[in-house]
Amino acid sequence: MARRWRRGGPGEWWDGHEGADSHWGSPPLVETATVALEGAPAAQSLYPAAWIDSSAQRFGRGRAAKGQPGCRQVLRPGVWQLIYWPCWGRDGSISAGAGRAEYVRLMFEEAGVPYEEVEDAEFVRDFFWRRCDELQPAPVLAPPAVHKDGFVLSQTAAIVRYLARKFGMMPDGGVEAEARADQLVETVHEMVAEARLAYHPDHQHRRPYRDQREAAEPYIRAFERSRLPRLLGHFERLLAHAGEHFVGGSFSYADVQVFALLRVAESQFPRAYAALDIPLLRAFLNRTARRPRIAAYLASDRSRPFAGDSFM
Repeated sequence: MARRWRRGGPGEWWDGHEGADSHWGSPPLVETATVALEGAPAAQSLYPAAWIDSSAQRFGRGRAAKGQPGCRQVLRPGVWQLIYWPCWGRDGSISAGAGRAEYVRLMFEEAGVPYEEVEDAEFVRDFFWRRCDELQPAPVLAPPAVHKDGFVLSQTAAIVRYLARKFGMMPDGGVEAEARADQLVETVHEMVAEARLAYHPDHQHRRPYRDQREAAEPYIRAFERSRLPRLLGHFERLLAHAGEHFVGGSFSYADVQVFALLRVAESQFPRAYAALDIPLLRAFLNRTARRPRIAAYLASDRSRPFAGDSFM
């Protein structure tokens, strides 16, 4: 016996098994019936059901429709899964937006590797906090995380470095070039963390920006005046030294990470960004956005807006 699954659109059916190949940003598979397929082995999940709720927002591409049924969420074998907070809220407004997951998402997109989004808020809370000992194949701290075949990894810089090795996106030039790429990527994610703190100046750095706009304003303006030009100026110098690509003379994961950073910097600080003297970075941003797979991604509904409240 094999199971019949329904994808997101009406009338879209797919006969297969848990763990069959996913498609770009496809919605989760919702089990609707059990049917017999000639010669098909019994479908078995390697992992326990994670969460089910009839009022759940479905993870996957685009916005969740009000009142749509929830889905049984599992860590499925044979599929790259990107686990992160929902882009959209229940009311259709932007929630997490692209977030830190964008740095990971772009790795899959540039490599041409299929993946699926797992972005249900209740599942994320269960997986990382409430039921982490039960649900995690190995301990991980916080989203974003990637999962495949029982391997799970969090911490954005660690994820993208791992995927770069898996997908052949390390720079040419041996271990020294890889070390320079790692140095650059660490700087990217240090900048993300530093900018985020400007939007969350409360002592625990956890209250939503909307609840502390007035308190955050001087921190945001200070980052905009001082740290933004300092850090982007550093990337400009790196590119002036390296040439068309940041490390090794060819496009690598380091370029992907700087591209993601520049997009959010331009979105978050449009006036300050426009005033910076960074012609090489601007040319790099435009050039990278025209790469075929990245251009296709940016034009698709897989691409998410930035939330605008955490440098993400």
